[in-house]
Amino acid sequence: MQHNLIKIRENAEKEISDVVTRDALETTRIQYLGRSGALTAILRSIKELPEDERRKVGEEANHLRVHIEHLLEEKRAHLERTNQETILQKEWIDVTRPGIRIGKGHLHPITKIRREIEAIFISMGFGVVEGPEVELEHYNFDALNLPETHPAREMQDTWWLEHNLKERYLLRTQVTAIQVRFMEKNNPPFRIIMPGVVYRREATDTSHEIQFTQMDGLVVDKKVSLADLKGIMETVLKRLFGDNIKTRLRAGYFPFVEPGVEMDIECLYCRQKGCSLCKQSGWIEVFPGGIVHPHVFKTAGYNSKDWQGIAWDIGVDRIAILKYKIPDLRLLRSGDLRFLRQF
Repeated sequence: MQHNLIKIRENAEKEISDVVTRDALETTRIQYLGRSGALTAILRSIKELPEDERRKVGEEANHLRVHIEHLLEEKRAHLERTNQETILQKEWIDVTRPGIRIGKGHLHPITKIRREIEAIFISMGFGVVEGPEVELEHYNFDALNLPETHPAREMQDTWWLEHNLKERYLLRTQVTAIQVRFMEKNNPPFRIIMPGVVYRREATDTSHEIQFTQMDGLVVDKKVSLADLKGIMETVLKRLFGDNIKTRLRAGYFPFVEPGVEMDIECLYCRQKGCSLCKQSGWIEVFPGGIVHPHVFKTAGYNSKDWQGIAWDIGVDRIAILKYKIPDLRLLRSGDLRFLRQF
C-alpha cells in the first residue's frame, strides 16, 4: 500500500508539472482526487487493513492528498497569471503612438457646386429662399402661366400624389414654383435665388435625369432689363469657369417670362468638337431666363405697371459636369463610391 502511495505521488507531481491548460489540470485533479481517483480508492480501502497498519497508511494518504491539493492550487494560480499576462500582451496599447487616422467624408460634387454658386450670388447681394418639394399644382403650373391645357406641361411630366377635390399635389418639376410663394408674402424690391431638387418623368441619358438640382433667380425692382439679366449670367459663369469662357445668348421660350432667352456655354468636355454630352452641338444650355411675365405678377398680387422683374434658372447638375468634365450626368446620383471619391 505504501508503495502505491509513493507511485501516486511521483506520477501526480510529474503530471501536474506538465499541465499547460486549466482543463487539463482539472482532469488531473479528478484522476487522483475525484470519486474514482487513484488516491481516493486507497483512502476508501484503508478500513480493510489491519489496525496497526491502518493508522500509518491513513496518515501518509492524507498528507499526500494535502500535498496534491497544494500542487494543484499552485499550478492553477500559475496558469491564471500566465493567461492574464498573455491577454495583456495581446491587448497592450502604446498610448504614446499616434492613432489610426480615420478617413473623412467630403461634399458631394453637386453640393460643392451649389454652395459655390450660392456664394457668388450672396456676394452680389442676393438672399437664399427654399420651398417644398411636394408642391401644389397651382404654384408649380397655374401661377406660372402653365394652365392645364398648356402644351408645355408635357415637357414637365411628373409624379402626382394623392389629392382632394380642391388641391392637387405633385413632386415639383421646377423651383420656379417658389417665386409666387415668395412674392405673395414679400414686397419688392428684392433679389433672391431659390435652390432645390426637382423631379421629371423623362428618359434618362448622358445629359438628362429624372431628379436634378436647379437654382432659380428672381429680381424685382422699378427698372430691370435684359441687359441686367445678361450681366448677371455672364458674371456668374465667368466666376465659375474663368474670364475666357465662351458663351452665347439666344432667344428662348418659357411660359413664365416674356421675352425669354437662353445662355449657352461651350461644352468644356469636347471644346465645341461635338460629343454625346452636348448632343454633337458643342454647346450646353445652362442659363435660361427672361423678363417676368405679367401673368406671374398678377397671380402674386403685383402690378406689372409698377414693377419689373427678371428671372432665370441654372442647371446645377450641368454646371457640375462641365466644371469637373464628367462625361455622363447619371454618374452624379449613381452612388458609386469609385466615382465620388475623385472629388
